[in-house]
Amino acid sequence: YDVSAGLDPLGAAIAAERGLAVRNAVTALKEPYREIVALRFFAELSLNEIADVTGRPLGTVKTHLHRGLARLRDALARETVA
Repeated sequence: YDVSAGLDPLGAAIAAERGLAVRNAVTALKEPYREIVALRFFAELSLNEIADVTGRPLGTVKTHLHRGLARLRDALARETVA
């Protein structure tokens, strides 16, 4: 890393570690939450696009996203405490 360019090696390492923790937590989610969260945040699809791709009603997609994110938050909070 080029410190003179303003890049912070410690910050980059922490961000990479956090990114890995998030990916691992998403992988550990049960279906259908994993699919919906991955499509929303990794594939960057809109909720309507996810509904079209999965064939699920929009309301179901919203519910699965909400519940998946809650489970993800809980998993990441547990990891932080551990």
